[in-house]
Amino acid sequence: MEPDRYNYLYRRYLDNNCSGEEIHELYVTIRDNTFTKENLLSVEDAVKESPVDLRLNPEASENILKSILKGAQVTKRKLNVKLYFRYASAAAILLISSFLVYNYFQRQVGSGKTFTNTTKDIKKILLEDGSSVILKSGSKLVQVTDFKQDSVRRIRLEGEAFFSIAKRFEQPFMVHSADGFEIRVLGTRFHLNFGKENKEVVLTEGRLSIANNKDKVVVSPGYKAMYSEISNTFQLSAVDTLMYTSWTNRQLYFKDTPLNEVINQLNTIYGTNNLHMHPKFKELQFTGYLPTNNIDHCKEILKKTFINQKLTFL
Repeated sequence: MEPDRYNYLYRRYLDNNCSGEEIHELYVTIRDNTFTKENLLSVEDAVKESPVDLRLNPEASENILKSILKGAQVTKRKLNVKLYFRYASAAAILLISSFLVYNYFQRQVGSGKTFTNTTKDIKKILLEDGSSVILKSGSKLVQVTDFKQDSVRRIRLEGEAFFSIAKRFEQPFMVHSADGFEIRVLGTRFHLNFGKENKEVVLTEGRLSIANNKDKVVVSPGYKAMYSEISNTFQLSAVDTLMYTSWTNRQLYFKDTPLNEVINQLNTIYGTNNLHMHPKFKELQFTGYLPTNNIDHCKEILKKTFINQKLTFL
């Protein structure tokens, strides 16, 4: 990193004006030891100007320096003045780096929020920018950046959710997964599955892109993008969006779906394997809605739908 850029970032940090991205850039520079002599001198000067007292008392300073020297298997008696200051500089960098790391994560935790849906029902969340999220059961959402200060609104999703994003043309909205997938939007509505086995997005309104380190596609309303582990590409297909969004109203939507698949989905949704029917009914096709919070009601709807076929459950 160029000295001027480093000095600029570090002074902004001490003034508490750094964005999340700038703090990360500064931390990476210190972590990777990409310092020049000019950098190191500016750190020393900046520490003196810091509103936070970064200086340690003599005893603590001596203990840290002894620890560093011990790790390098160097005794204090054998050190010349030049080598001593080299390790002293290393100690200064270590202290500043630790301070930055601590404060970086403190800011992230302080400005961010975590939402976890541990219930069997859906969970509705209103973010501070006006965006709304409906979390499916077993899903988790983490706000990564400060929506009021950072140039990009970033969140991380584990599981499945439906998003209605507030439009901010100067501040894009990005959703990340733990394994390198990301969604980028401005203002839109979409269903997103960032589960362990599936990576797919269904767009109902607006425009978005989905990408990882191997592929990227732009998705239009009424289309689904699903990642293929075989080809390492995203596959686009036109879909009936109701099949992917009806769960937000506690409903399951089926269209010409074989009855055995309907039963399998109900057993999955309700966390049971007790719903069975005679094999002779498995080829019947069902179109309609079934509730996700009342399995007895589901059975009644199916019985009335196939009353002529005399559907019964075992």
